[in-house]
Amino acid sequence: MPFDILRLHFDSPFSSLLGDYSRTLSNWGAHFPGAQIFVEFMEEIEECPVEFLNRVSTFFGIDPGSALGWPHARTRVNAQSTVQMPAEVLRFLSRKYYFGLRDLEENPLLDNSEYVKAWRRGAERHLS
Repeated sequence: MPFDILRLHFDSPFSSLLGDYSRTLSNWGAHFPGAQIFVEFMEEIEECPVEFLNRVSTFFGIDPGSALGWPHARTRVNAQSTVQMPAEVLRFLSRKYYFGLRDLEENPLLDNSEYVKAWRRGAERHLS
């Protein structure tokens, strides 16, 4: 896809709102206490699916031990091959989201997430 079309998409108001995780968490936090908000990361599903299911189960009051018996907990679904993102797109997205990532690092709902720190470090690499 041509970069100009990607840029138009990511700069659209709709896409900008979807990518504004700080605002989303702030909106949810304005209506619910932090103890009622469950935030996890896609990377966790890939890296430690059973542990992820245990945390989800615990959050919803389900016996976390039941996740160990889920036969497909480690089965990849809709797995796709990875494609290298062009450097121009990485720089653009890094520039667009860098300050939002810094804000996310400060968000108490994310509990000082290593994933957010890694996203920010990645953005810094692409901007240097």
